[in-house]
Amino acid sequence: MSSHDAYDPDLPEPTRIRGKERVTANLYELIRRGEPRAPAPRAPKNRATLLFIEGPSAGSVLALGPGESVTLGRGLVAQHRIPEDTLSREHARIFWDASLPEGPGYAIEDLGSTQGTWVDRRRVRRPYPLSAGQRVHLGPHVSFRFDLHDAHEQRIVAGLHDAAMRDALTGAYTRRYFHERLRSELSYARRHDVPVALIMLDLDHFKNVNDSYGHVAGDTVLRVVAAQLKTLLRPEDVLIRYGGEELCVLLRGLDLSNAYLLAERLRRAVKGLRVPYEEGVIRVTISAGVAAAQDPDEPPQMLVERADEALYLAKERGRDCVC
Repeated sequence: MSSHDAYDPDLPEPTRIRGKERVTANLYELIRRGEPRAPAPRAPKNRATLLFIEGPSAGSVLALGPGESVTLGRGLVAQHRIPEDTLSREHARIFWDASLPEGPGYAIEDLGSTQGTWVDRRRVRRPYPLSAGQRVHLGPHVSFRFDLHDAHEQRIVAGLHDAAMRDALTGAYTRRYFHERLRSELSYARRHDVPVALIMLDLDHFKNVNDSYGHVAGDTVLRVVAAQLKTLLRPEDVLIRYGGEELCVLLRGLDLSNAYLLAERLRRAVKGLRVPYEEGVIRVTISAGVAAAQDPDEPPQMLVERADEALYLAKERGRDCVC
């Protein structure tokens, strides 16, 4: 090879090299310069927001961070657990996909679930792109609306739904949410032939706390009692602030006798509380009434009325007891 045919790395292109020599020169140039890399996919400006419409999580909002993914299912392995028996342990995954034919965006994939994942009535069999406003069904009894919001909008949406569904003082669910959830639980019981129970709770002589210590102390007592009750409940149990100093617990899968045992545990736990306030402590007790659905087809209000009657009986018997 003559000297003028030798590869010169400073040449913009090895135009004077022919055949195999040209290929070798081009490979050498790629190695010397470094193979160009595709730019990393940018995280989305808008974030995914899941507003649950049907199922045990109805009324709740799941907000994802920029580009964040999440697995949904009933098992402990799922990143967001939904206590619904028709779901698979890991049912579906939502993730940011930079390789979608339509361009980068959020997508959902089914993880081999038994009951399937559906987007706008179309079954998902491979990663499927999601658009704002779409309705997603996980099996027959869980659904959510998929939306896209910037960080500020996402905080507002989550805050509005949280304010509508949860009591600001205790963190328990609101009475409005309770009535929606009760209908859902009775429907679930009818489909799966499982019991449903309700515990109504009332803080004994709570007016005396407010009169003796003030309403700030009363609020503190309510917060502490609600927090204590939550530690004794299962993830699928629903604690509600029914009104004033009255709370209730909606229990899926517990019959009357087991619900009574739980109510007794709650009563003992509250009786053992010492609520620190200023230089002393405040002690309170609760009365509880327990009822179970006798027929899943009965009106929801009948279950509430029976639990309320049992609570009234507990007060008649001297309070600090379960009936």
